[in-house]
Amino acid sequence: MMKQKNSYRIFSITLAVLIVFSLINIPAFKVKASGEDEEAPISFSTTDNSKKIEEFVTRCYKVAFNRKPEKKGFNDWKKKLTNNQVCGTYVAYAFIFSTEYTQKNKTDAAFVEDLYQMFFGRASDASGKANWTRKLKNGMSREEVFAGFANSSEFYSLCEKSGIIAGYWAKGYEPSRLNNINLFVARLYNVCLDRMPEQSGQKDWVSKLLKNKITGCQIAHDFIFSKEYKDKKLTKAKYVKNLYNALMNRDFDEPGYKDWINKLQSGMTRDEVFEGFVLSPEFDKICKKYGITTGTYKATQIGTYKPFVSDYKRPDQLTSLTTEPLSTNKLSDKFGNKFEFAYLNQNKSSSSSDRFSYQYSVNEKFQNFKGTIYIPEGETTTLRTNLKIYGEDKDGNLFLVYNSPQMNRDSAPVKFDVNITGFDKVTIEWGANSASRAISDLKCCLGDCYFYTVEKSEKTDRKTLPVPLNKLKNTSGYSYSVGYVGFSDVKGNDYGIGIFNNGRDQSGRIHIKYTLDQKYSKFTCVVCPIKNSQYTGFYQAYVYKDGVLAYTSPEMTITSEPVNVVVDTTDCKEIELSFSAYYNPSYAARDKGLAIANPYLYIK
Repeated sequence: MMKQKNSYRIFSITLAVLIVFSLINIPAFKVKASGEDEEAPISFSTTDNSKKIEEFVTRCYKVAFNRKPEKKGFNDWKKKLTNNQVCGTYVAYAFIFSTEYTQKNKTDAAFVEDLYQMFFGRASDASGKANWTRKLKNGMSREEVFAGFANSSEFYSLCEKSGIIAGYWAKGYEPSRLNNINLFVARLYNVCLDRMPEQSGQKDWVSKLLKNKITGCQIAHDFIFSKEYKDKKLTKAKYVKNLYNALMNRDFDEPGYKDWINKLQSGMTRDEVFEGFVLSPEFDKICKKYGITTGTYKATQIGTYKPFVSDYKRPDQLTSLTTEPLSTNKLSDKFGNKFEFAYLNQNKSSSSSDRFSYQYSVNEKFQNFKGTIYIPEGETTTLRTNLKIYGEDKDGNLFLVYNSPQMNRDSAPVKFDVNITGFDKVTIEWGANSASRAISDLKCCLGDCYFYTVEKSEKTDRKTLPVPLNKLKNTSGYSYSVGYVGFSDVKGNDYGIGIFNNGRDQSGRIHIKYTLDQKYSKFTCVVCPIKNSQYTGFYQAYVYKDGVLAYTSPEMTITSEPVNVVVDTTDCKEIELSFSAYYNPSYAARDKGLAIANPYLYIK
């Protein structure tokens, strides 16, 4: 019995020790082993500083935890400090303000002594220790005292000699964001100027970025166009590679690199190339990751490069297959943007139509279509609209290649650039969110738009482009509403195309049939209640394939969640959509409350 008790005690003590050590194992700053979120290594020196870095990490463990580092944590911190993926001040903060250290409840004098040991690797001097201890007694916080040590010239010098980014510490900011901004600034110094940041410069740039006094675009410009950078006299090739490293935090990709080199050789200025980089989604993503405001930039040094290599034309310079839209000159929006020309969603006579379409023959000649959608200055109506662009091939297949956001009188302009390679015709279509009001009641402009051809263009994969169901022939004979623009579901999701459960008949159920003109792989749609519907009761939607029920939606009310639908249409010849409602068969199905939104087919 005694032997069993002793065994139990030994087991309990061992378990307790394991738990304690698991609690004091501090994790290093988490950086993924690979992938886009990993911070690329920054190298300031070819000197092997591994011994000095090891001494710093070991000192952090010794001062904060009074023990030797465990192997995994030691190697993790060492690797990140060696590659400059964390700054020295952040590492010190992680130890000094860890739960394990703070639970020691050290006196102010002991806390100050630990800072001397951790940051400087030495004992305190009497006057310095007394000064910091007195400041703590008079109300200064421990983080403020920590910042005083972290931002000292002595610690900065030690880090510089060890090849470590010291970083600048500012009280009151989220530690990870502060670390990231320090690394962002350090990378600009490293890649652009080939050197360590000077302490005053690091502090100045980091402080401005933390307080949003400068944007990512601005700081990048100040480095790239600084005298120190220009004096390097980089070749075009090295300049482009430098932008990838400095702004994208990665090496160049071959297609992108060649494209920028071709543009530089064709007359584009370095300022214009810089604009392309800082206005890219990739740079914006990096800025957001670091907690930096991206900002905007407009090149002032304009070269002779023309983005349209050949055959760029405005729509009115092509053969129109429908009524020509009204063209006006030099309109502006409420934001002060001016446009050289514009196409309006208005014709020369009054119309009650809720959609305007304009079709142009492009004869597979062009690869892209670009432009800006905007609401002209002075618009007062509260209607909403959007713009769609369809491509039609020689076989008559109609694809949706662009569907703009909903826009109203307060909307900012929207730019687009879509691939139309291989299309024979292109249709530009506006819609309004009220069938009782003419689309011309809300002026919406398509400005500065061109069809153009570039040197290289990816071929459009037709399988990825949806074929709008409402463009197929309706063989049911039923009257229904289709193609409203600007409607939303109860969750605020916006839709560009919708088929609704309302018609002129008194049937409690509406069936809409479409003959499939070729083989399609799948049919997709969203079944959703329409926002602000006033009708009560239950609704359902159905999808039939060749007369056989293929999908039944849940019973839905005007507050139900939208439902995504995917139906296999292999070898299907006819698609039928149906609605029903359950509180008044004479009216419910035709009183608009439910929509089959964005109904699309995909070619095999």
